[in-house]
Amino acid sequence: MFIPLKNHYWAKKCGDNYFIFHAINGEPFLLTNDIFEKIRNDELRDEIKKDLNDAGYYTDDRLYDLNHQKTLDYIEHYDGPIVLDLVLSENCNLSCHMCLHAQTTSQNNLRTQHKKLMDFETAKLWIDYYVDDYPARKKLKKYIFHYGNKNIGTLPE
Repeated sequence: MFIPLKNHYWAKKCGDNYFIFHAINGEPFLLTNDIFEKIRNDELRDEIKKDLNDAGYYTDDRLYDLNHQKTLDYIEHYDGPIVLDLVLSENCNLSCHMCLHAQTTSQNNLRTQHKKLMDFETAKLWIDYYVDDYPARKKLKKYIFHYGNKNIGTLPE
C-alpha cells in the first residue's frame, strides 16, 4: 500500500526503510523509518531538510510547480505528434512486457474478441496522409513513421 505524503510525494514500506518518490518527477530514494516518521509528523530540522534536498525530497512544492510549468509550455507550443505508430495487427506471439502495443491490447478481453488486422486501404490512407500532408502542414523538420519493428523517418528535400 502506498502512503501519500505532502507535496506530491508517495512512500512505500520496503523492509526496514521507506521507498519515497515524487508522483510526477519520480526521483526515488530510500529513507530510514526514523526520518520517514519525522516527515509524516512535520518534525524536520534544518540539517535533515538539507540532506533530504540532496536526496531529492523538497519540503516545498517546487518539483510540481516546475513540471506543471513545463507541461503548460509544452501544451502551448504543441504542433502535433512527430511519430505515427501504425499498428497493423493485434497478432503477436511475443507479448514482451515493455511493449506498449501488448499493454494496450491486453486491456481488451482478447479471449472473446477476434484479433484485428488492419486492411490495406486503411493503412495506405494513414501512410499517405502522414507522408504527403502532415509534415508540410505542421512544418516538421523531423518525423518518424513506425510500424512493426521498422522506423522510417525522412522529409523530402
